[in-house]
Amino acid sequence: MSTPSVRYRKKPSPVEARQLTDMSFRDLVNALTVEQFAAGGEDSDGYMFIEVRTLEGVVRAKEGDWIVWGNHGDVWPVRGDIFAETYEDASLPVDGQAYDGELAMLRSLVRTLRAVSRDDRADVAQREVRRLLYEHAADERDAYRREMSSTAEGDTARKAGEGQ
Repeated sequence: MSTPSVRYRKKPSPVEARQLTDMSFRDLVNALTVEQFAAGGEDSDGYMFIEVRTLEGVVRAKEGDWIVWGNHGDVWPVRGDIFAETYEDASLPVDGQAYDGELAMLRSLVRTLRAVSRDDRADVAQREVRRLLYEHAADERDAYRREMSSTAEGDTARKAGEGQ
């Protein structure tokens, strides 16, 4: 009897990363530990490279590639195109992900709608709506503040760009 296959999704795990450019070369070399740095310099074509000791062995990063530091002290290079495809700025809000309290609020909303759909329980539904509004008022305020903050940050960045 074989074990059934189950699909898994990798948990998001923020990492630190820096892109290798001719301007960032020295900073990257200084950021790597003696154990992580294997070699680096300019190749025969005039491009900068860094060789990093990874869990799989020594791997070369060239200009445009990214050096990534994991959460357990490991380090690895990622090709620039692969990095752009698989990583995103962790400081930006993630579309499609619930904020704290949002799932509980949605579940409660579904319960309330079910109660409202039954005519004989209108008074129960009204009490439930009041309870939910009170219970999730902080979630709603936090969501509004985050929305306004991201809008204000976008406006500030846009205005800074216009001033140049």
